[in-house]
Amino acid sequence: MGIRRVFDQVMSVWERTVYLCLGAHIHLLVHELGHLVAGLAFGQRATALRIGDGPSVHLFRRSRFPIQIGLYATSARLEILPPSKHWQAVIAYAAGPAASIIVAVVFFNFHPHGWLSWGLDIWLFMLWAVPGVQNLLPHYPDGKAILGIVRDHFSQDEPGETVAKR
Repeated sequence: MGIRRVFDQVMSVWERTVYLCLGAHIHLLVHELGHLVAGLAFGQRATALRIGDGPSVHLFRRSRFPIQIGLYATSARLEILPPSKHWQAVIAYAAGPAASIIVAVVFFNFHPHGWLSWGLDIWLFMLWAVPGVQNLLPHYPDGKAILGIVRDHFSQDEPGETVAKR
């Protein structure tokens, strides 16, 4: 009886770890899909998507839009040319964090009651919403790009010129 209980606890830890890793990958995917949808809405073409770092699986390697999924959900990158107009570029950069925040709000408000316990629903909300908001700060990738675009706009440089000088 004691061995069975220990086995159940160990499996519970492994299951939670797998769910956390899958959730982190899904979070990165949703974020990058936000950028992708905004970019496509403005007529831009995406060339590649990478979710995660480390050893990776290549999907659609020979296609126009290869996708890589790495083992470690630490970062993601969508290769897409930014739109030529300042306001379109700001929207495209803000769309990734916005997608994360929207998914967090929708999940928190519409998941089945009793499905998650121990305040896990609030923890998951924070796990999705906080990085979305944080990514808009000027020292994170999307916030830094938005700040550079706004500087370009007010200095009347060409889009991306100020960011490229750094």
